[in-house]
This record gives sequence, C-alpha cells and structure tokens, in this order.
Amino acid sequence: MGDRYYTSKLLYQLFFLELVRSHRSVSHGAILNLINPGFSYGSELHRTAEGAFGKVLSGMKRVLGRSVSVGARTLVHAAVLAGESSDE
Repeated sequence: MGDRYYTSKLLYQLFFLELVRSHRSVSHGAILNLINPGFSYGSELHRTAEGAFGKVLSGMKRVLGRSVSVGARTLVHAAVLAGESSDE
C-alpha cells in the first residue's frame, strides 16, 4: 500500500503535465491549478507505520508537518480564492 501513495502522486503530476501540454495550443481561458496539501500531521496517511520507523515518522510529522486544517487551506485556495492571480 505504501508504494501506491507515491505512485498515485507521480501519476497525478504526469497527468497534469500532459493535460497542460495538450491544451497549451488551444486557448480556453481555463486556469489549471496543481494542488497538494503537503506534509500534514493528524492525517491517517502513515497509520500502518510501526516500530521505530513509525515513531520517527510521527515525530517528524509533528515538527515539520502542518495541521490537517492548514493543509486543507491549499485545496480551498486553489479551488475558490486563487482566480486569475494563479495564472501568473
């Protein structure tokens, strides 16, 4: 299951790049935002991590990660607030 997360992230970005390439020559006036909430603590993403690795990962998430609500702001901003300013 762990490698599926990283594979799906890669496929998401590759799909987005191909979408942009295929629509670059056609001007629809659409704005496409690639979003990612980032490294967040409080999510259940690494719930199966066990032992020393699980403890280290949990500590790293608390020190380096954002809360789930702050990570979700990225999604809301891209969907609602960014508008044409994200085109720059």
